[in-house]
Amino acid sequence: ELVKTAIQKPKFPVIANVTAQPHTDPTSIRELLVQQVAGRVRWTDCVATAQQYKPEIAVEFGTGNVLQGLL
Repeated sequence: ELVKTAIQKPKFPVIANVTAQPHTDPTSIRELLVQQVAGRVRWTDCVATAQQYKPEIAVEFGTGNVLQGLL
């Protein structure tokens, strides 16, 4: 299904959970999403990477607010 899904270049970097690094190339993002299915989440590293961009807000998608609490 992911192969059928259009992925456009994002307006800002996507920090992949499996690498904890920012990515902007749609092909790379697609490959990283596949890796995420069985990969580990590098939450602490992702948050540290995100801090480099000096975010003003964080949005948690899905039910609950566990990640907001961790932030």
